[in-house]
Amino acid sequence: MSQINLCDNRFRIYNILRHQFLFRTTCETNFYAKVINSYNMSLDNIVATIQSLSEEPNKLSDEEEANLYVYLTDKDTKLTDVEKLLNLCKTNNAKLVYLKGLSKKSGACL
Repeated sequence: MSQINLCDNRFRIYNILRHQFLFRTTCETNFYAKVINSYNMSLDNIVATIQSLSEEPNKLSDEEEANLYVYLTDKDTKLTDVEKLLNLCKTNNAKLVYLKGLSKKSGACL
């Protein structure tokens, strides 16, 4: 009788541990997927904004645009901050001034 209870308890413990592992793994996977998706969405949104400003009279030069992309793809750049500040700019001119300032940060490092 006690042997059966021991087996039942081991089976219950195994199922609890298995469930915790699967839950933890799923949560971690979802977290990292959200982080990666957030990074991609921010970069996609910033690039879309840059491209939408290409018809402006004071548009970015090719060199400024390239320097900007170098700056944006640096591992230390906080894309969500760049996107947030870009969205706060009320005019296309303000967005271009901000982006040109960022491109100078990268150009100074090259």
